[in-house]
Amino acid sequence: MISTTATTRTTSARRGFTLVELLVSIVLVTIMMFAFAQVFRVATDTIVQTSGISNNDEKARTLTTILKSDLETRTFRNVIPFAAGETAPVPTDTDFELRNFSERIGYIYISDNNVNDDTDDVLQLTIDRYISGQVTDTDLDNLIYGKATTLANSDEDLDIDQPSWSDFQQDLIGNEGLTASRYAEVAYFVRNGNLYRRVLLLYQPVEEAKNQPQTSGSTDLITGDYDATVDALTTYATGDFWNDFDISAFHDGTKLTLNGVGKTLSAQNSLENTASGISNPLAHPRTRFGFSFGTGLPREFIQESGTPIYVGRFTHAETSHSAFTYPGAAGSSPLDVTTLDDANDDGLIDDFDTSGEGGPRQFEDLLMTNVLSFDVKLWDEQLNSFVDIGHGLPGGDFTYGTTTVRDTYSPLPASYPGNIFDTWHPTVDLFPSDTVNDDPPYRPDDGTNPTPVRAIQITIRYWDTRSERTRQLTIQHSLID
Repeated sequence: MISTTATTRTTSARRGFTLVELLVSIVLVTIMMFAFAQVFRVATDTIVQTSGISNNDEKARTLTTILKSDLETRTFRNVIPFAAGETAPVPTDTDFELRNFSERIGYIYISDNNVNDDTDDVLQLTIDRYISGQVTDTDLDNLIYGKATTLANSDEDLDIDQPSWSDFQQDLIGNEGLTASRYAEVAYFVRNGNLYRRVLLLYQPVEEAKNQPQTSGSTDLITGDYDATVDALTTYATGDFWNDFDISAFHDGTKLTLNGVGKTLSAQNSLENTASGISNPLAHPRTRFGFSFGTGLPREFIQESGTPIYVGRFTHAETSHSAFTYPGAAGSSPLDVTTLDDANDDGLIDDFDTSGEGGPRQFEDLLMTNVLSFDVKLWDEQLNSFVDIGHGLPGGDFTYGTTTVRDTYSPLPASYPGNIFDTWHPTVDLFPSDTVNDDPPYRPDDGTNPTPVRAIQITIRYWDTRSERTRQLTIQHSLID
């Protein structure tokens, strides 16, 4: 008998991957990791971009709010520059509403300088926080606040009931260091990539019985110059007026004079533009911030002997420097000195940059950084478009044409003549050689009657460092109520 035995082959379970499978897995994992990395990068870029846009939008909203607020509260409502010798109309005149002086107080000033350069424009105007009627004149939150230093020691019992905006002196002997007003001069300009908004309050004392002893009646607050010996200054005061006070003022060669509105200071009203008003209203260029009292010309450039350097206006860093004595003292005013320079190109004038940082109030007037351009245009009724002041287009309300005022009333007249719009004053006379009042640089008309400027356009380009994108903000604002 034959027996048969079955042989069984045993095989163990396979473990691990083959080389091909391993390579395929690695490739798949690599592809997935690359895909996730791409998704993460796109998401990160989107977040950064969105954050940058959000930050820029916030900057744009803030800047728009500030600019629009200043334009809405301008004191010069009906923008028709004053003609030489213009007299106030009476209600029975046919052009009363057009030329009403009560709608033309304070001033508006726009300097285009080089019309092909959007970094050298200046916008300066007077504002009244309550003029628009949107807030009541009892809403103290809408006052414009600034710095004020105690002028002299006085009895705290006399000061304790005084509001901090009453005058130079503040309550509690300087603890607050504030003054306030509903009126101010405001200047916008760009320097070294920074957009500045310089604010100088018009002095406005309270019209109540509880006036401070040193300001009762019409006594001048400062007699002569503002320094450490006159006016019995305390340790709070430095003798540098625009370091100690944010108040509009000028020096007439004899004394420091405040621009203001109120009962004191001999009932001064620096905003009034009638011929019978005070002799040095703000509509006269010589009394404004940034203008020479002697020549009436604006100081917007330095280094006259070399390549002109645009500065716009003096910044807080410069006016709070101990070497900047104007308007507190007579002598060499920075508005007239022709040797100012910025040799190290740091955006600060060398004479007021001895410490490398300027004065102690540096950047208090800074509104925005990384600004590439600041361009101001006015609506030209004839051309039906926004234009630069002193443009070279054929025709138009603001086309440059040679006149004595246009060629003379300008920073560095030899370089950029005739590119200034100014609402002027009926009694402006820039030329001592004659006794004739001067017409403004530009005064649009329809051939018979003056026409108001209807709108202003402000375009600002700035660089966002986070999103690495250039943004542009354009504001078009009506000047017709």
